[in-house]
Parts: sequence; structure tokens; C-alpha cells
Amino acid sequence: MISLNDRKWQSFEIGDLFDVSGTTTTHPSVLKEKGDIPRITCQAVNNGLEGFYSNIPTENGGVLTVDSATDGAVNYQGYDFIATDHVEKISRKDGERIDRLSGIFLVWAVKSAIGNKYNYGYKFSQNRIRKQTILLPVTEAGEPDYDFMRSFVAERESSKRKEYVEYAERQLAQIERERERERVDNAAIQWRMFRIGDLFEIRRPAPRNKDDYAIGDINFVASGATNNGVMKSCQPKNGEKLDTGNCMSVSPVDGSCFYQPIDFLGRGGAGSSIILLYPKNKTRLNKYIGLSLSRLIYQTTQKYTYGHMANRDGVARDKIMLPTKNGSDVDYAWLENCAKVIMYKKYLSYLNYVIS
Repeated sequence: MISLNDRKWQSFEIGDLFDVSGTTTTHPSVLKEKGDIPRITCQAVNNGLEGFYSNIPTENGGVLTVDSATDGAVNYQGYDFIATDHVEKISRKDGERIDRLSGIFLVWAVKSAIGNKYNYGYKFSQNRIRKQTILLPVTEAGEPDYDFMRSFVAERESSKRKEYVEYAERQLAQIERERERERVDNAAIQWRMFRIGDLFEIRRPAPRNKDDYAIGDINFVASGATNNGVMKSCQPKNGEKLDTGNCMSVSPVDGSCFYQPIDFLGRGGAGSSIILLYPKNKTRLNKYIGLSLSRLIYQTTQKYTYGHMANRDGVARDKIMLPTKNGSDVDYAWLENCAKVIMYKKYLSYLNYVIS
């Protein structure tokens, strides 16, 4: 196993190694129909990806992109792309593309160097990017050791891929066993409307802001539409009570709904505080039922926007369509089986992709 201690390390200013420049802003008004050209934003999650369009790319891939508007998010872009405003580029001075493996290592190096230094009031501007120092492994000649970076990332990727393949195989076997015990007669299913407030107790988290927490191992769940709503992993404050897991979280900003399997810290205290749904009357809830319910709830809550945010009373009145057997009670067994079928296909698809 390659270790980071296997090489000497040296500080470099980004501007001494790379060119730093802006990108051409592709405004939403000029976006064309869906295609295969990625549009990159300032967001820290999902590699900054907002969507795919048929616009002609304005930027070459093989670069790092940096958010200069808020918290300095850094990502590697392997393909030609278009961008929103405040997206800066870090590229090789010789015009060649940064390869994927060394690019991933460089993203880690920059993120490690900047930490939480940059924010909306102290932006990661082009000049600050150039002057930002990063630690890199070096050769005996004192030059960045890109071969070591590639080897390190390649080894870690191989290890993670093996780990996930084993996980996916275990999940497939478990789902096969469970479905044999819990076969559901789809022909008997009926559907009807239920009020969310009749099925769930609706709560708000205690007042919290992610910026008030140090890095830890407890999920901080907010109103984001990706990554299950998790914004960062935090260290709870002394004596602080966590929000109980095995519940649904709803974003008041866009109605995004996620199943939260474990205890967490929920964003609370303001209009964008998430809304938590806990099942009433000891209703069954597990990972598979939660995944099914989150999608069905979102079919209703996606109507909410920043200008028309969700609140407890509004969500309680919202209605969702759910399966029943007898026309009255929710058929949670069907919801569970439905999610298992979908997850089974996803795990199988992943394994087929890796093996091929």
C-alpha cells in the first residue's frame, strides 16, 4: 500500500505551477435542450454539475474548477464544459490537460490547504487562488511528483472499487433472501390519497447552523437537494441532543425529501429549517420503505420554492398517493418490496458495469 509518507513534501503557490483564469458564463437564458455537455456551477457537491445540455462547450476539460463566490469549492473536470458565473479555472501552463488521477490528487491538496478559510465575505478570488500555497509530494529534484500522485489515487480507487463490489454482492444476496420471504401480490394493490399529517408527526430541528460546528462524524442535514441533504459531518456540542434517525427530512426551499437512517444534526431556527416527518402509530419504517416514501412525498412537495417555502401546517395538509390492499391502510410491504426490486437492479447494473 502506497503511503503519503513515502515521499518528501514541499509548499508551492498555485500560481507558480498553474495558470488561473475565469470561465465564460453560460446564462440560463441561452441553455439549449438536454445533451451531453456538462454545465458546472459553484456548488461543492456532485462535482459542481448542474446538468447536461447541447450547447457548444466554452471551456476545455482537464482542469480544476474553483468557486470564487462562496466557500471556495474545488472540483476536477475531465470533459469539456460550460459554466455559470464565479467559476474559475486552474490549468496547466503548457496548455495540456491535467489527467484525471493527478487532478483528483490536486483537488484534495487544494481542499486540504484552504479548509474553511473562504466564504461569502472573504472570497477565493483569482489573486487569492494564485497566492494560495499547497503541499505536494516532490521528486529528488524538488518538482511535483505527478507519477506518485497518479499511483496513489489509482491504488485507492482500486481498493474502494473492490470494497464496494463486495458490499453490492452482499446487498444482492440479502435482497434475494428477503424477497423470497416477502413476495407481494401486485395485482391486489389499490391506490388512494393520504394526508401527510395523518401519517406523520411533523417537527422542526433545534436552531442550528453548520458553520458553528467543527468537523466530526455526525451528519448535518439541511435543505440541500443532493447528497441526502447532508452538508457536512460535524462534531456535536457538549450535551447537544441529536435529531432521531429513521425519519424523513423535507427541504422547505424546494421540497426535496430524503430518508434519514441514523441520528443527525438538522438545520433549524429559520425559514429554511428542514421539516422532519416521524411515523405515527408505530408505522413500519426502514431503509426500503423510507426510499419509496421519500420519492412519493417529493411528488407533492416539489411544488415548494424559495418564494413559496414549505411550513409545518402546509406539509401536514399535503396529500400523497400511496398503495393499499384493502382501500384503507397503507401497504408498507408493497413499498418495501418495490424499493428492493429497484435497488436489486441498481446493484446488478453496477456489478455488470465493473466486470465488463
